[in-house]
Amino acid sequence: MNKCIVLVAAVLVLTPLMAQAKDVSGESKQKTEQAQHARKDMLQNADKDGDNLVSREEAKTVPWLDKRFDVLDSNKDGQISKEEIAAAKSAHHEERKRKADEKFNKADTDQDGSISREEAEKGLPSIASKFDVIDANKDGKITQVEVSAYQHARMQHIRDIKTRKSPEETTQP
Repeated sequence: MNKCIVLVAAVLVLTPLMAQAKDVSGESKQKTEQAQHARKDMLQNADKDGDNLVSREEAKTVPWLDKRFDVLDSNKDGQISKEEIAAAKSAHHEERKRKADEKFNKADTDQDGSISREEAEKGLPSIASKFDVIDANKDGKITQVEVSAYQHARMQHIRDIKTRKSPEETTQP
């Protein structure tokens, strides 16, 4: 009987998290596709001669690209390809994820893989201020999956706001 109760409880707790992880995965795929389109558009706008490469001169038309030209031109051939931009963005995202994981693990003082409200207040005040929203399954703890799902939802909301035509279409998640 006790095993059955534990099993049912586990299913009830894990089902929302699995659904959340699935949503994040689908959202991640959509985000990747949007990023690829953005890179393609940015390259097309900067690539004045149509050779699918951005020279130093062409990069001057896109300020953030011009400023980061030497970093993005990883093979130092004087041109930036879409592959170089994709690699730089991927490295940037990996570094941000590593730092976020490091902060999460530091705040998780009891090392149970989740952050209580008290741990959040002490180690991650920005997370603590949104604790109830981030704690999707309302178990009083926040996992990295929940933080990631919250951040993805916020970023999608911001992208939606930027692409909407009228304020009436905008709703807060």
